[in-house]
Amino acid sequence: MFLEGVLNLPNHRLFWLSLIISLLLLVACNSQSSETESSDSFVSGSVVVDDEVVSLDDINVVMGQTIYVPAYSEIYFEDTERTWDFAVTLAIHNTNLDQSIIVKSVKYYDTNGQLVKDFLPEPIRLDQLVTRGYLVGRSDNRGGIGANFVVEWVADAEVTPPVVEAVLISAAGTQGLSLITPGRVIAEFGP
Repeated sequence: MFLEGVLNLPNHRLFWLSLIISLLLLVACNSQSSETESSDSFVSGSVVVDDEVVSLDDINVVMGQTIYVPAYSEIYFEDTERTWDFAVTLAIHNTNLDQSIIVKSVKYYDTNGQLVKDFLPEPIRLDQLVTRGYLVGRSDNRGGIGANFVVEWVADAEVTPPVVEAVLISAAGTQGLSLITPGRVIAEFGP
């Protein structure tokens, strides 16, 4: 019902609504420093969550996937000489109500397929319904127009796959852009 109401808004109201949402997301993204190095802890606001580091030697892997997520840290506009930079948040959502999953790796690559950053030095366990996010700041455009993440996860039981997607947001003056790019499974094993 809400969506029907939004879709029936006059164009100028829909523009302002999307701009306000984009600006709120940008403020949230910019509140986390792009210079913060990833460690065993995840910072959410003022709460630090210690993730359980897992040795893959200690578990019996039953299933898993490799997921590719487009993450345009910049896009062309008007011509190839001008780009629009984005803050990119990768979100990994464990969708299981009663099972954990193990995130093996979160790697960020540039347009030429070169590794820019390895966000996860060791595999971590995500308990049921837990989400972890990884930020590439708006000023960090090393990834370029073809930036992407590759996420690998496994589980020691049969589980539903996680939802992995990137949220891209940017604002300049009175213009704001936001995009969501879903992950695509490029390899999998198990049931």
